[in-house]
Amino acid sequence: MDDLDANPHGATIMFESERASGSTGCNRWFGAVLVSETRLTFDSIGTTRMACADVQMATERNFLDVLRRAARYRLEYQHTLVVLDDDGAEIARFTRER
Repeated sequence: MDDLDANPHGATIMFESERASGSTGCNRWFGAVLVSETRLTFDSIGTTRMACADVQMATERNFLDVLRRAARYRLEYQHTLVVLDDDGAEIARFTRER
């Protein structure tokens, strides 16, 4: 699995208060999120259950794995969210849509 390629088919994250949601590249997802100065963790993640093409399902598996492993984050250039695991290794990046 290539963690850094977790978003080739449209996986997204939207934050609202203590909740997060978006697209896995196939299904919609939702869950709780805890964001502090450097910590980022997701909990109680749920998804809709549509079947999609194999490539979209692979994206979904990779993306949900990133959410489960997320522990820290950093922002780059005010528009790129870099997601890190508990060891500080980069596991994904997301760019804000304008």
